[in-house]
Amino acid sequence: MVQFQQFLSAGTLCMREIPLHPRPVEDDRPYRPKSNGFVEISCDDTISLKLRPSGAPARTVYIRHYEELHSQWEHVANSLTACPRSYFRDVVIDKIELSRTIMDMLGTALSTKRIDNLTLSYNNLDYTSLTTSYLENTPHVRDLKVVGNPMQDATTALQFVTAISNNEHMKKLEMKECGLGGNDLLEAMLPYLHMLNSVNIGFNDITSKDDPCITSFIASNHPTVKLLNLGFSEFNDSDAIKFANALKKNSSIERLQLHGADMTEKGHAKINAVAGKRTLPKLIVSMKNAGPTRKATVPDAPNLLKYEHWRSLGYDRESSKALVNFQNILNYIGRGADEDCDPVGIGVVSWLAWGFVDIDIDPYKAHSQHPFIAHHASLLPKWRCALKELQKNSSRNVNKVRIKRVQLVSNVVDFLGNAMSTKNVVQLALANNRLDRQGYLSLSNISRRSFLLLYWCYKTIPSMMLHALNASRKQ
Repeated sequence: MVQFQQFLSAGTLCMREIPLHPRPVEDDRPYRPKSNGFVEISCDDTISLKLRPSGAPARTVYIRHYEELHSQWEHVANSLTACPRSYFRDVVIDKIELSRTIMDMLGTALSTKRIDNLTLSYNNLDYTSLTTSYLENTPHVRDLKVVGNPMQDATTALQFVTAISNNEHMKKLEMKECGLGGNDLLEAMLPYLHMLNSVNIGFNDITSKDDPCITSFIASNHPTVKLLNLGFSEFNDSDAIKFANALKKNSSIERLQLHGADMTEKGHAKINAVAGKRTLPKLIVSMKNAGPTRKATVPDAPNLLKYEHWRSLGYDRESSKALVNFQNILNYIGRGADEDCDPVGIGVVSWLAWGFVDIDIDPYKAHSQHPFIAHHASLLPKWRCALKELQKNSSRNVNKVRIKRVQLVSNVVDFLGNAMSTKNVVQLALANNRLDRQGYLSLSNISRRSFLLLYWCYKTIPSMMLHALNASRKQ
């Protein structure tokens, strides 16, 4: 909290000193972006304000509000109002709680500036304050992004979207994780969003209950709406038929995003049949179910267990998607270390200097909505194949093997030990793996190899692990 107060104080001074022209017009030397953590000046001389605590955990309010901070926030608002710069490309306030009084001050100050993109994420936001202090002043803002701030009720939602509809400058609205699905919020909001070019309301647990207002919005064929994002909603094949019928009456939407839904290929076919008949403008529909479903690069790798398989076992939507992504990580471990590439695209295999390689198994990187992968018997062949391929891999120098947020049963630890026995490993890092007693015993066998460092992220280390670690150091 002390650091945050210093951060606000430093930001106040920075805003007072922002020049109208960040560099002389006649200066044509190469220019690098400048940032002090609060004010950022980009290569094209545009200026952004970003209040974002570094190292904050994802998807949560990190800095809570206390009355003692009121004076610092007041200085920030006054400095923003007095700042000679009238245009900001981005204004971002992330993971910082904005009470009603703070939002009133900031909203009034921000309404005096022209802003391309305003982002408010995970702030415990008071929408009434945002509406009255900012939106109802008809600010010159083009894109508004609100993430992780649940809408309070239908009355507040109606006031919010009414102010948006009266703003001729706004072109794009993004509201993710705002709790808009399964209630009467969308019914109140959507009729007022027809003046926007882009409406993104994905990740809101939208269900079939919301079909009537969504299909009505699509069928109304609003000429300005070009993109509608409904990603990661709980739509099924019956919903797909309703969307297809609504799309027949629409000739303006150019991109409809329905990825991450519960539709099968049958539902996809219904919508694609309508989209394929559109000539100008073309309609692009995104409907991937649960992340990448790439084929395994290892010839004898077990088949990918699809999203529908995990749903049939009783897993919820997010868990099923996370398990599909996790299988793709395992599919590429052995082959990825042989090739100078990262086929999964999230840093699973990284090449370092002197022929060393890092292997990082962390499902959070692939699917941040589900932070932990519990073990299931059907995952055992995946682990066996992946670690067997790593064992046969030609690269012997492994800088670090890191396995985090994945349950490791004793059989998996045994597979890991066999793979490590053929490598020169500098560091083995295991964190949040829910090891049982048998898993600890299996891990102690691995430590007979001479690891330079064995890092264990647990509150206590059993004596047998300490003994095994000391033995490996003596070697």
